[in-house]
Amino acid sequence: MPAESNDLESRVTALEEQMRVVTADAAAARVLAGGADRDVSAMQDQLRAHTKLLNALRETQVEHGDKLDGINGRLDNLEGRFDGLDGRIDGLEGRFDGLDGRFDNLEGRFDGLGGRIDGIDGRLDNLEGRFDGLDGRIDGLEGRFDGLDGRIDGVAGGFAKVGADIAQMMAVLTGLTEKARNDD
Repeated sequence: MPAESNDLESRVTALEEQMRVVTADAAAARVLAGGADRDVSAMQDQLRAHTKLLNALRETQVEHGDKLDGINGRLDNLEGRFDGLDGRIDGLEGRFDGLDGRFDNLEGRFDGLGGRIDGIDGRLDNLEGRFDGLDGRIDGLEGRFDGLDGRIDGVAGGFAKVGADIAQMMAVLTGLTEKARNDD
């Protein structure tokens, strides 16, 4: 029996040694599994953050697209109004050209007639008053054009802000991407 006892003792000692190795391996495996779970959880959190950011960018794009559509509609309306004003001014210029021709004719006919010329002078004074009135209206239109310039400048400022917002979002997205790469 002593030989069996030594053999049994050596086998138990070997098994105990293997059990220590297996226990150490199991503990290391649990540590690795815990680390892998944390890594997977962190990656899932980052993926959720990226998804939220992309969704926010999409919403912002849609909002900006709607705003741009509204601005384009307003600009189209303004262009139509400018075209209408151009047509009206062209019509007025034609009428003024016609009046100039008529006055030239009248001046030729009334050179020798002082009394009639005085009457014509009165009519000319009246027309000058009308021209002054038209000048006032044209000044008013110029003021409106200046106002439109200011509004267009405001729209340009809005575009600049949209560009800055997009650049800021891209910087955040780049930072998150770099962080995700560094975490790997």
